[in-house]
Amino acid sequence: NTLSMAARCVKCPDGLSSDGSSTAMQQAGYWAEQTQSRLLQVALPSAAALGGPMLKFDVLRCRDTDQCPAGPLGTCAFGRTGMACNDCMSGFYEADSGTCQPCTGAITWPLVVGIIVCCILAALLFAAIKADISKQSLAIFTVAAVGGQAANAIQALSAIQQINVSWPYPISSVLDVYALIVFDYRVIHTSCIWQVDSSLARFLEKVFTYPIAALMIALTVFISRLVKRPLSLNSALNANGMLLFLFYITLTLAVLLPFQCAPTPNGGKSSMLSDPGVICFESDEHVRLVILSVIGIAVYPVGIAAWLVWVTLSFPNLISSGRGIQVLQRYRFLFGRYKPECYYFGAITLGRNALVALVPVVLVTVPGLEILIMGGVMLGSAVLPARLWPWRTDLASICDVAIYSILVVLLLATGPLITPNESDNLVLPILMCVLALSVIFAVVVATTIAMLQRHRQRNLYGAFLCHHKGGAGVLARFIKMAAAAHTNDQMFLDSDNLEDLDTLFNIVRSETKNVIVIMTPEVLKRIWCAGEIATAFNNGIHILPVICDDLEMPSERDFESILELWTQEQLYTVGALGITVESIMDSYRHLRTLPFVSMPRFGNITEQGNVVIDIVHRLGLPKRIFSEMAGHTDLAKILILGNVTDAEGLATCHVVQKLVQRELQLEATVIQTVQQALSAREHASCMLVVLSGTMLRDSTFASILMTLQNGATFMQNMSSLASGTDSGCDSRDSLGEKRRKLSFVTVNADPRFFFPDEKFYGELADEGLPPHLEPEDGLVLVTCYRSLLKTIALPLMAHGSQTLINMQMHEVCRRVQKSLSEQFDGGLRKRRISWTANDGVKASSSLRSSTAAEHGHERDNTEMVFVTM
Repeated sequence: NTLSMAARCVKCPDGLSSDGSSTAMQQAGYWAEQTQSRLLQVALPSAAALGGPMLKFDVLRCRDTDQCPAGPLGTCAFGRTGMACNDCMSGFYEADSGTCQPCTGAITWPLVVGIIVCCILAALLFAAIKADISKQSLAIFTVAAVGGQAANAIQALSAIQQINVSWPYPISSVLDVYALIVFDYRVIHTSCIWQVDSSLARFLEKVFTYPIAALMIALTVFISRLVKRPLSLNSALNANGMLLFLFYITLTLAVLLPFQCAPTPNGGKSSMLSDPGVICFESDEHVRLVILSVIGIAVYPVGIAAWLVWVTLSFPNLISSGRGIQVLQRYRFLFGRYKPECYYFGAITLGRNALVALVPVVLVTVPGLEILIMGGVMLGSAVLPARLWPWRTDLASICDVAIYSILVVLLLATGPLITPNESDNLVLPILMCVLALSVIFAVVVATTIAMLQRHRQRNLYGAFLCHHKGGAGVLARFIKMAAAAHTNDQMFLDSDNLEDLDTLFNIVRSETKNVIVIMTPEVLKRIWCAGEIATAFNNGIHILPVICDDLEMPSERDFESILELWTQEQLYTVGALGITVESIMDSYRHLRTLPFVSMPRFGNITEQGNVVIDIVHRLGLPKRIFSEMAGHTDLAKILILGNVTDAEGLATCHVVQKLVQRELQLEATVIQTVQQALSAREHASCMLVVLSGTMLRDSTFASILMTLQNGATFMQNMSSLASGTDSGCDSRDSLGEKRRKLSFVTVNADPRFFFPDEKFYGELADEGLPPHLEPEDGLVLVTCYRSLLKTIALPLMAHGSQTLINMQMHEVCRRVQKSLSEQFDGGLRKRRISWTANDGVKASSSLRSSTAAEHGHERDNTEMVFVTM
């Protein structure tokens, strides 16, 4: 590879060769010409130095060796023209082996096939978007999800193909097969349609693919309306969103390609990697491409990402605002494929796709680093779904992990194909050294964080609430809420704080000062509760038993019977965490010797609140300077009714009372007896009924409800019913005046709540509800129940997390506030002033001053308001 210059041989520049004569030849894969042009010029020694003229050459690297074969300068494959043999001649299309062939009628079949395939894909897209999810099996969903993953993977392969590497056969052929998916239309001979083949034409083909598709979608919607089978706006939006989401990599890569400029072989200039005949930032063609690219970047990668990220960030608020169904229908392409708790995974996928498109453009000059970074992106794309398992079906999640694991292996195999350049030789050794040292660094950081967490979280919780969920789950919630009013220390409650059962015993061991054992009949029979108590005993954690309703502690014989309840699988589970049967028995014996606190399960909120204060004192938790007290009052505006004969039902009412008072800043009280109902009714405005279990069969609840609805004389209403005068659930007081009717709001706090049927109503009407209600009370009770249940009850997950309960109670309080406002507005309407033209002055009186009624006073005189005309 030497060139003879004035009886002296000099080394040929990169891309050129010589047989030793004075004639330069281009090597395969390079294009060169001898010129004085403004392009990259390779100057050989001058005449003064060698005794001959100075020669200058323009050398460019071609796409492959087929397009630019070895030979004289400027040699191109058949049908090719331009610098670096970049384009096909006018009226030619790109064929195999790097050549271009003349367009004829016979070669239009790829275009026809391509159009047919696009129509089929469009039909499938609309079928998928319009399909009723409730009628589709998970198998169909899995097929659709895997198809989307395949589309993303093919686009990722296209981005990998952009890495500045010489791809050998047959992988190069496989990548070419995927060309149509990434909007490379040379495979269907579009140059024969435009009669021109240029970098600008190919760029416009890619960026205008989506607008044409969007126009077709709009046309389909228009035609569907003409044929009286209209497609909804949500279907059209989903179709557009699906296209933008699925082909985000391709659209992003298409508008970024003008910035993917690689140095020419002899340095000084750069040309586009995808179109090596276009000199970057100097040729007019590249300037036009850059202008269009900037517009495309604002529309595609930036615009799409801004839209979808904003929708994802707004999703929780949109759901809580009551627009959840509408949002899911409109953005099904973004949220419908993932589990509800992983709704954000679509935004994560979008960010990953953006990185996949950016890496080949930003790191084009360092292919070694390019492969390394791309491998990191692909590895993260495999690890993240393996950790989150976000897809709605397991098979879809498995396929997602498998696809990107395969791409990681493919990138590893790309390493030997790299021809290192000066940048790689400088950057890669440093980066590899950093990665090697990062292994030790990761171990040191993980160890340091673990030790810091051990010391910092040693006293993370002031107390751990050990309880049987079915027997004291809501009571534990009440204790935690009541204690928060008196101490700043947090209490651990599994429904709020537990994310992994494997860490449960570690929280008792390392992060808790005290363990509160709520002693109900079932707590010692639960293997996890036993493990918590044994862990606390083994690690010297202070234990405080809270005995519910004078429950007797189990004897030694009871301990042996408890052992028989546990299966070998359960014992193995806790045994793997270091808990043995012997340690459980020892902790139970220790539990019997400890001082305890008695909790009256059926006491009012004041009595139970005082017990919580005693618990805080006995545990030695730091006191708040200012604390709040929730008590019982006869002046409450809101009366809370529920299953007060059930311990957990009463605890639910107490929790609701505290949350209502905190949210509305109004007095509320739980009604547990008929006597309380009689004294509280006079000043109340609203009933909040907490539905649970079989409370409608409870005569205590029924008596309270009828008392609040009908007052002290509800028994006398039966005679009016018998005489044919039905007063329903309204009654009159002893003076014969119609008593003010209380509004009510219902809350369903139990998924097992018994909703009555007609048979139940018939039994009530015939037999009443013993022991408090006789058969003659049955008709009134049926009327009250029907009135109570005619409105839809709001949900309340009493055993859920505090966050969920707060969200649900916010909606409950909003309805209570609305009910109070309507009642207040109704009172004002009774006092409004009416006008007449004849009298000039008209007065209207109220039945009774609401202000005086609230303070227990009645006015005998009529309140008059005069208006002068």
